[in-house]
Amino acid sequence: MRPMCFLAALAAMGLTASVARQAAAASPPVASATITTVSTGPTNSYALTLTDTAGSPSPIGTFWFAWIPGQDYLDTSPLSVTDPTGWTDNITHGGAGDGYAIQWIASSSADDVTIGSSLSGFGFTSTDSPASVYGNSAFFPTTPVRTSFTYDAAPFSDSGDRFLVTVVPEPVSLGLLTPMALLLLRRSRR
Repeated sequence: MRPMCFLAALAAMGLTASVARQAAAASPPVASATITTVSTGPTNSYALTLTDTAGSPSPIGTFWFAWIPGQDYLDTSPLSVTDPTGWTDNITHGGAGDGYAIQWIASSSADDVTIGSSLSGFGFTSTDSPASVYGNSAFFPTTPVRTSFTYDAAPFSDSGDRFLVTVVPEPVSLGLLTPMALLLLRRSRR
């Protein structure tokens, strides 16, 4: 009788370990991303870099910018979208009363953003101004347009990770700050 109890306990531990592995596989990645304005004018260009943080439980296979389930945040549809190698895009829009969003999906798991790494090459051009893209949604006024989601594989493959994309100041703005900082440093030495 004891050997049967021992075997039953081993089987239960194996089942528990199997369930734990499946739960870990379905855990959403922990992501962050940055966005930069590349050029401005009547048409604005934006570049994004996606990072799967070092403590993330899984890689990233889907990046959905300006979106949470049921809500798209961009004011207008992007004029064009650029994809990193091995990724494809889809512009989403829920109809009147909803904005637009960009969904990028890795073509295969070999193209996923791996844990602890970053991938650049996501981008879009739009008539939406930086103030619009970096502000709150016109359709959902309490939500920033940069609110985004990632999944470990295809969309809805896990519970997803919601996060806010960080704005990186334009290089031109940084270029203006450097001479001003040097001027202030000279004045403080006098």
